[in-house]
Amino acid sequence: MRRNVGYYRNDTPRELDLLNQLWPLVSIQVNLFLPQQKLISKTRDGAKLTKKHDKALTPLNRLLTSYNNILDPHDLAALLNLHHDTDIENLKHQISDIQANLLELARRRGQLQRRARTNHVYLSRRKLTPPKRASSREATTQTTRAS
Repeated sequence: MRRNVGYYRNDTPRELDLLNQLWPLVSIQVNLFLPQQKLISKTRDGAKLTKKHDKALTPLNRLLTSYNNILDPHDLAALLNLHHDTDIENLKHQISDIQANLLELARRRGQLQRRARTNHVYLSRRKLTPPKRASSREATTQTTRAS
């Protein structure tokens, strides 16, 4: 769900209301319209791992094709009506409006902090410069020549 609402702290009653409006909409979008691949098998050959997936189907289509014998006819009709009556464009607009409201409430509450970049050390080129070595005159123990 963090992909949909971000990593901000949502702890006010208004934000809770928005989150409670968002959950069912995202659930409908994911379960009826977003295809997913299911993992069939994994085989390991030494260090190489090979995964096999089936073809991408929405969870609703997978339920209808693979598990249709466990569905009650009343539930089947309700799911098919929900899929037929749902306007995907309107659903996306509703989700984006709620996300924008959540972001605006987080902005009003205080300064939003950006996530730290994990590769900031390499971007600053600190790790790419060669380390400075002390010259022989700066050594703490002077070398003596054996005579």
